[in-house]
Amino acid sequence: MTIFLQATFEGLSLGSVYSLVAIGLVLVYKATDVLSFAHPALVVVGAGLISALAVDRGVPFWLAFIIGIIATGLIGLIVERTFLRPMVGEPVFSVAILTIGIDILLRTILNNWIGLNPRYLGDPFPSFGNFGSVNIGGVVLKYLEISAFFTAVIVIIALSIFFKKSKYGIAMRATSYDQEASLAQGIDVGKIFALVWFIAGLLASFAGFF
Repeated sequence: MTIFLQATFEGLSLGSVYSLVAIGLVLVYKATDVLSFAHPALVVVGAGLISALAVDRGVPFWLAFIIGIIATGLIGLIVERTFLRPMVGEPVFSVAILTIGIDILLRTILNNWIGLNPRYLGDPFPSFGNFGSVNIGGVVLKYLEISAFFTAVIVIIALSIFFKKSKYGIAMRATSYDQEASLAQGIDVGKIFALVWFIAGLLASFAGFF
């Protein structure tokens, strides 16, 4: 029973990380009709930025974490503005191939920097040592895995509220249904695309860290 509970908890934690990646991927696809193969590269970029700041530069972990997340979101926005915006109106297949090229570009840059050596991301719970854990009835719950699960839950709830209550959230939903109708109603679809890629970058960075 203990082994089952341990495996269940670890599965939930890993599933939470995958859900953060999947939400960003689906947001981009629903809003822009683009299946972004560059999204996994943003996950790696997010982790790399946090590592560079927290470990290489000695920035306090939580500050490095926030800066890394925001920077990855901005990189997602730049990718949309620089590479994908000029492709509006082009065949979906062509845009998908372009995102593969972006993925290769980002991964090449990161691989050249990281090399073959594992990268340490810093410890958000230094007082507990090695990220820390708690033992409940023989089931070891790592604080990092607990954080991943609750982060995913909070993100899902926050996005649900955002889509239902906020001006930009409703505009994003409208854009996902019909871009031309949204334009006719005065929605700045270009701004919505940029916002979607920014949010996707944020989520990718969260997933990259966990």
